[in-house]
Amino acid sequence: RECCAGLMRVGLDEDVHVALGVLTCGNRAQAEDRCGVRSPERNKGREAANAILRILPADSD
Repeated sequence: RECCAGLMRVGLDEDVHVALGVLTCGNRAQAEDRCGVRSPERNKGREAANAILRILPADSD
């Protein structure tokens, strides 16, 4: 909870985009599946990164 609150505070205070992706896994097999170890097209971290890239303004550097 505090991690999410801190990231939200940074976004509000600094007027920047902030993203958080958390894998909620019950075991190692689920973690490996969701991070793309078995099938790279199912990489949830990559999906989260691509989501934030899609909402960023094109000219933000």
